[in-house]
Amino acid sequence: MNKIKRFIKEYLYLFLGISIFYGLVFIYLLITRKPFILCNDQLFQYDIFYREWFRLIGEFLSGNGLPMYSWNLYLGGDFYSSMTYYCTGDIFVILLFPLSLIIRNVKYLLILESVACTYLSAVFFYMFLKKRGLKNRTVITVAALIYALGGWGFSFIGNYMFHRFYTFLPLLFLGIELYYQNNKTYIVSLLVAILFMQNFYMMYPTSIFMFMYCLCKEFNFAKEERQKRFFKDVGKLLLAYIIGACITAVILIPAFLSVLSNSRVGEIGEGGLCWQATTYIHLLLSPISSPFPTFTIYNDIYFLYDGGHGFWFFIYIGIVYFISAISYILHKKNRPHLILSICLLAIMIFKPLSSVMHGFSEASFRWLFLVVLYLLTIGSEELDSEKVISNKIFYVYMVIVFVSIIVLIVMGFNVVEHKEHYIAIAIYTFASVFLWLCFTKNRKIGLILSACEIICLSLINIHFYNVYGRTYDRINKNDVAYYANIDEDLIYRYYISWEDITPTALLDLNKPMDYGFMSSKTYNSMYDNVTNKFNYLNDNYRHFIDITNPYSLNMLGTKYWIVYNESYLPNEFDFEYVYNLSDLKVYKNLNYKGFGYTQSKINYLDNINNLKDFEDTVFIDDNSIAIPQSNKEYTKFNVIEKGNNSLKGNITISDKNILFIPIPNNAGWKVLVNGQIVNTISVNGGFIGLELNSGYNEIEMYFISPGFKAGAIISAFGLLFFVFTIKKKTN
Repeated sequence: MNKIKRFIKEYLYLFLGISIFYGLVFIYLLITRKPFILCNDQLFQYDIFYREWFRLIGEFLSGNGLPMYSWNLYLGGDFYSSMTYYCTGDIFVILLFPLSLIIRNVKYLLILESVACTYLSAVFFYMFLKKRGLKNRTVITVAALIYALGGWGFSFIGNYMFHRFYTFLPLLFLGIELYYQNNKTYIVSLLVAILFMQNFYMMYPTSIFMFMYCLCKEFNFAKEERQKRFFKDVGKLLLAYIIGACITAVILIPAFLSVLSNSRVGEIGEGGLCWQATTYIHLLLSPISSPFPTFTIYNDIYFLYDGGHGFWFFIYIGIVYFISAISYILHKKNRPHLILSICLLAIMIFKPLSSVMHGFSEASFRWLFLVVLYLLTIGSEELDSEKVISNKIFYVYMVIVFVSIIVLIVMGFNVVEHKEHYIAIAIYTFASVFLWLCFTKNRKIGLILSACEIICLSLINIHFYNVYGRTYDRINKNDVAYYANIDEDLIYRYYISWEDITPTALLDLNKPMDYGFMSSKTYNSMYDNVTNKFNYLNDNYRHFIDITNPYSLNMLGTKYWIVYNESYLPNEFDFEYVYNLSDLKVYKNLNYKGFGYTQSKINYLDNINNLKDFEDTVFIDDNSIAIPQSNKEYTKFNVIEKGNNSLKGNITISDKNILFIPIPNNAGWKVLVNGQIVNTISVNGGFIGLELNSGYNEIEMYFISPGFKAGAIISAFGLLFFVFTIKKKTN
């Protein structure tokens, strides 16, 4: 009972602050009748991907194979490996999946995850500061609230794969503090494992920062002590890191193999050395300004649109903690932190360095969540020491803010056209001056007002997210399932132009996936890149994929077109009206070729003249593979069984030919023809091709994510080493 009382007393105000925030959020949503939308991708990716992940887990628990392959993910794909970035490593699924049996709407479960992450991120950051030796409860509580609700903390709400990583991040550095205090490394291993599972993408820059953080710890020791322990500490922490990474190899290796095939890897250095001038101005302003008005109708003066990487720098921590952090690094005894801060600043300023921090991909500010953690940590240390912080730092920064505004005006961003931005800057600046004056008069009141400001600005941003978020549910899933069950074919694709049906257009490309349409559309930065050649032939690049060419769609096995009316149908084929889905009409493609077939012609992909050629030709991607010299003809592949990770069928052909199956030629497929394992070839820009002999051919296909077996073995050894380190420490 005493422990419970101490816990309540310790965290009461922290819980109260977050509860006030969410209470006001839900009151706002209730009054405005708006959905709980806190980011653009929430509806268009995360909700849909989580529903598919839960479906695959349910299939696995029902004995239908490992939850690995998704027939609904774009043209079919390795869900287990590619979606590690999004949802397959989510630690909260342990609780959310059982709840999904009661609460069917995944959206509400993810709202619970968002709320839980907000509370936990605050608690874990509070625990981290306490472990660093901070004593002032007000300083720690407000810092924890800012970590959970300010800058990155707020922007991650609704971005589940980022939010859950951000939640557990402070515990990793708490584990490092535990090592330096009592030589325990197994906590570091455990947290490295958890964070790798939550999001390997964010763990990469965190690993670099972790090394920098440990160097700071080492250089804070006296020279003689540092010389004695440096290599021992580095060795132990490195071993703990490796053990943690090995524990998660079962999910990490498949994920890495998937990422290495992604076209975005290797884009380091693109776009020059520096960012545009307005980006630096926004960086200077961002410590005191909330991320407003990102993703709104206003013409932004800070950045050019680049997919979110050039303006994701929400390092807002408020004026009090920011000035305190600057004060901290300027102390002579904190010179290691000054060097670390300069390194972080250099990475921010120069795009190639930012590219390295972003996994050698395009330059990005997405790693700046680490800067938030760092600035809040050292700012809290300075405040906890109760030293008098010089007003000179504040004056210098305010001059920088004023000069930045003048520069924007001189650059041509006039006040009339961009009044929203200038009003926002004025409000942030006024609030900062007011808070600093309050802080200099009474530190505690200034800190409390900082927490209030965080809550207010986050509520304003919720309003903007909800004003510009729209979605419609037009189709009944039960109707779709009914008509799919009565079709004579086990597997085929639908075409539906979802952007013509909903106002959200480009970002809504995943919507058909939610209905099991096996659609030719996707908005997914981690999609399977083996079909890149096919995508490029259809003028689709990067992770916005929308195949619309009728010949390409027919090649893919598209049997049904779902449209408003007959005029939306392509003129190249004949169609027959079948049934209605809500106010939409479903038409059957009478030129449907089947889900897999041989053709009357075979050629090399380099020789393709027009996408119409897909109607009678199979194209081999690799020119070194010989074309069978035989009489060829169109023959349909008969699919007799479609499993969670498998496909079975047969085909009888009169002469040697290549069977085309419109499934991405992922390395995870094991194919047997008449009981013998055969190698696949890549055809039609990245799909499965099988070289068959004449006669009857029985085909079996089984999928397991590449790297899964090796990862499982490494994970087993990692767990053994982890248990060994715990026993060694306890003994």
